[in-house]
Amino acid sequence: GNRGCPVSESPELVSVGDGAESDVERRLTLRERVSLHEIQEEEPPASAAQCDAPGVEHTDVQEMTIPDCRSRDDMDVSTLGVLSEDEDAIVVPVKGEESFQHTLLVRSPTDPSGVKAATPVKVPKPAPKELPKEVPKELPKAVPDDKENEDPATAQAQRDALSALAPPKRKISKSAGAAGAKRTGLAVIQDKQDTGPSTRINFDKRTSRLKNRAAFLAVIAKTSFASALKTHRLPPSALSIFVRKRPLFDYESQKGEYDVVKVLSSKSYVVIHNALMQADMVRMQIVHTAFPSTAAFADDATNADVYEGAAKPLVYATGQVYGSVSLVLMYGQTGSGKTHTMRAIEEQMAADLFAAMDDPALSVNVTVVEIAGKQGRDLLSSTGSAINFMDAGDGGVLLQGVVVAKPSNPKELLNVFGNAKNRRAVASTAINATSSRSHCLTTICVIREGSVAGRLVLVDCAGSERKEDSNHHSAERQKEGAEINASIYALKECMRAMVSKSNHIPFRANLLTRALKANFVTAGAKIAVIATVSPTSTDTEHSLGTLRTVCSWYGCEHLISSHTEEVPRPPTKLRK
Repeated sequence: GNRGCPVSESPELVSVGDGAESDVERRLTLRERVSLHEIQEEEPPASAAQCDAPGVEHTDVQEMTIPDCRSRDDMDVSTLGVLSEDEDAIVVPVKGEESFQHTLLVRSPTDPSGVKAATPVKVPKPAPKELPKEVPKELPKAVPDDKENEDPATAQAQRDALSALAPPKRKISKSAGAAGAKRTGLAVIQDKQDTGPSTRINFDKRTSRLKNRAAFLAVIAKTSFASALKTHRLPPSALSIFVRKRPLFDYESQKGEYDVVKVLSSKSYVVIHNALMQADMVRMQIVHTAFPSTAAFADDATNADVYEGAAKPLVYATGQVYGSVSLVLMYGQTGSGKTHTMRAIEEQMAADLFAAMDDPALSVNVTVVEIAGKQGRDLLSSTGSAINFMDAGDGGVLLQGVVVAKPSNPKELLNVFGNAKNRRAVASTAINATSSRSHCLTTICVIREGSVAGRLVLVDCAGSERKEDSNHHSAERQKEGAEINASIYALKECMRAMVSKSNHIPFRANLLTRALKANFVTAGAKIAVIATVSPTSTDTEHSLGTLRTVCSWYGCEHLISSHTEEVPRPPTKLRK
């Protein structure tokens, strides 16, 4: 292209090499030279000696071949460019078919303002680099004659079923102390501190709660709302609602958090104190809301207390009552301790299940499946293979290719649980560093003479998400949150229909409810829902949402009561 050289009408001498003939000298103006057109590449090459232009040393070119340039039309100076005042020569590459073709522009030695266009030269392409020699692959090992016809999928499933019984590999937590002290109870959740940016709803509302902490706590301590409540335990039904409150951690107290959840175990009520600012953001109020339950467990309740009250009756029914179908479902906000509670239940039910099986003819089969949206994964498979959900014809689903573990004692059953949990999908959220992003279904079947005598399903739901929280998540996290909420809504519809003894249960709406079809349509099936809540003021909306959801599953929204109480502002000190 033009390099900015001023166009002049003064004639200049251009020497063009024409191969075997003598040089053709033409007097051309600079404007004419710019308009010269197209170098001919297909002419037969001449000798390398004709490439030499006066005043130019070819130190890095060897054995060049020069195509013949016979006329003015053979040159394309527009592609060669125009020399600037500070350049003596330039080389312009022109693409060729078999080699790289270069054209040399040389300043005329007789006239500094003139330019000589040397003939194009062809430089051979470099030889291709030698590729490394391929390492010969090892010959396949000889296979015994009796295993040549064995199905690989069947063999892999058998290996996975055996490996599921082995003790799981321990994961070393980065947040563990240097001394590696052993910790028990709910305090282990303290490792999951929120180190990321705050993404919960209504930033002004949350800030005002912490800023006016003393005023809110004074009203919570003096209120008579909780003491005026009457005992109202939910009546026996196919569905039972249990609520567990986790303790307030030290790191939360250091941030200024305070307890806004009060559990009345004797009355089976859970009260949430919602500290709010009115529309003018000056006046304050607290809305006290009481939620009924089958049983409520305070923050000082142990794992054994929760297991005895919520899960143990269903475990013994599975091992002793023929045809028993039971479901234990954990639901709650991310970071409220639901996965920790489920693990504690699994540890205690392993011993009780085999103790309840007093018949030596009984055996146990276990499958562990992860469901995320419309996809499933086998957590007992060493490869984490996807599961094909086959239509059973009656609206349910059949799991094709799932690994079935067959533990023979409590220790092997715990190994199965541990191996499955290590493969479960978790992801970091703004609330919890290891949030479960999928539903985990553990199905325990008691087998008698080849048929299912009892079935117990343990469901650890994914962490509940609110739309406002998802606004600060990635597109993938938002999609996961939408799928989680859709499955929770499908659970609500099925449970309400089950409690009301409706003739139609809409279990076909979601893959999760289709997988739990037997727990909804089997006569005499029992469901225990354990809702976990966080005590912090920041999580007030999450706790309210969790309890409203489980009450809607039971259909007891009309039993929820609330009371609004004004909060006096502390006197403001005037500045002098």
